[in-house]
Amino acid sequence: MPPPPARCAAAGNEGRPTLWQVRTLDTGRLAPFHWPSIRFRVVPAIDSTDNIFKMATHVLRKVAVPMAFLNAFYERSDLGLVVAVQAPLALLDAYIQSQMRQDDLQLERAPRRHRGGGDDDGDRDSDEEGGSSGSDEDEGEDGAAAPPVAPELSGAVKNEIKQLLAQWREAGLSKDLYRSFSHAVFALRAEVDPPFILFFSLKDRDFAVVLCRHAELLRGPASTLPSVKGKPILAWPIRDHARHVAPPEVLCQRAHCARSAGPPPDPRVMATFEHHRGPGDKAVTDAITAELRKVWQNELEPAMAAEIDAALRQASLAPDSAGTPVAHKMTVGSFFLC
Repeated sequence: MPPPPARCAAAGNEGRPTLWQVRTLDTGRLAPFHWPSIRFRVVPAIDSTDNIFKMATHVLRKVAVPMAFLNAFYERSDLGLVVAVQAPLALLDAYIQSQMRQDDLQLERAPRRHRGGGDDDGDRDSDEEGGSSGSDEDEGEDGAAAPPVAPELSGAVKNEIKQLLAQWREAGLSKDLYRSFSHAVFALRAEVDPPFILFFSLKDRDFAVVLCRHAELLRGPASTLPSVKGKPILAWPIRDHARHVAPPEVLCQRAHCARSAGPPPDPRVMATFEHHRGPGDKAVTDAITAELRKVWQNELEPAMAAEIDAALRQASLAPDSAGTPVAHKMTVGSFFLC
């Protein structure tokens, strides 16, 4: 599958993006443009609801349109994420680059882990005390699922974290802001497992695009989109996806048709989904388990009980060589069977 193009539904619609159709990466078919819901998070947190609303309104005026353009590449995605932070855009760029290096160092040190319930193997609360892949004790404050215990950070990762914290201090930003920002981002990655996140700098009043999937395929097309052209486009892939995320597949070109032709032929689309088990796998397993339970309850268990009852009635008249009624012995055995 080539990089997903944006197409006009008919001649004359070139300047009307809401009438465009986009070749999506998650279903492989042309899907109509749609406006997603947007979850807005600001760091540090603001107590006043009125102030949060004013800030969100200001930020979303700048990012709602590029958010919708990017989201159009994913038919199954209906939620966009924006994290606004009191930090310069250049520092957010450095943050992403550092996280990527930390992920690479972690992968070199330990084999890939496949989660069963939504924990990202690349995510960590990076601080100088030595956070690891999502194992910080404060992670639960943001609602993220409790991840498995990760191995101790290597010296190279700790050095990377110290260098990143030094950059934040040089910019006049506190460690508390760094930790709050990290918690917010990691919680969203673990909980939502988004295709991308927009980082908005409240200092520079500008944003960067952070691609969490298909960076190799999306970076080119995204750089030409209206309102995205000229903005930083960074890659920070989620390497192990949450269970609720369905893997990409090629669906019937008819809208809302669920018939699948299997995985996309382009290996780049499936790069981080090779060993992923999505909700469809769990649904199949649950359906098979339910059918087996019905067979046991409706057929096997009644037949076994009837067979035991018949054997008890037949054997109740004949004591064994020791004089113990066989019926008594089989009753004891049937208790253990149950």
